[in-house]
Amino acid sequence: MSKLPKLKIKAPFAGLNGSVCELEDFEHRFNYLDYRSSLVFIVVEGKVIRSYEELLHLAEQDPYRNKEFLEVRIVLSVMGGG
Repeated sequence: MSKLPKLKIKAPFAGLNGSVCELEDFEHRFNYLDYRSSLVFIVVEGKVIRSYEELLHLAEQDPYRNKEFLEVRIVLSVMGGG
């Protein structure tokens, strides 16, 4: 099996923004983020990912598996009221 790409993370959190990590190390971050709510979206290469398993599945597909890095964006939903 070829080596899976690393992740470049862009996030609204200072400790996470700009970080690079191994794909395998991102699993605990999924557990930390409340991504199952409608307030946090994890977008990988332009696709919304709802689970770590989805991320693995995406990373193993062409054309992503041969990339050095995948771009991960953590987006907080802005909900208006009024």
